[in-house]
Amino acid sequence: QLVKIVDDLINFLRLDKVQVRSNKNRFNHSKCYIFNESAAVGSSNLTGAGLAGNVELNAILYQPSAQKELKEWYEKRWNEAEDAKEELIKTIEESKFGL
Repeated sequence: QLVKIVDDLINFLRLDKVQVRSNKNRFNHSKCYIFNESAAVGSSNLTGAGLAGNVELNAILYQPSAQKELKEWYEKRWNEAEDAKEELIKTIEESKFGL
């Protein structure tokens, strides 16, 4: 079961439409989730603990001006980063989960 999940993840990451980027010069611990008509910023990771177990603080932004600023913030960081797709795939394949 786990092997299939990991294989599915790697196959997903290999799709042309999927991009993975990382900024090697600067650690970014921020979380932002941008949706069609809202955005969320805060401390939650998309994990079981981050969504249900930990004490987290998040804000949902509905104002178009706030969403615009968050998108600009995100795009700046995205553009500063470099492609890291193959590195992530290699890390997963070499981990205990890639067996």
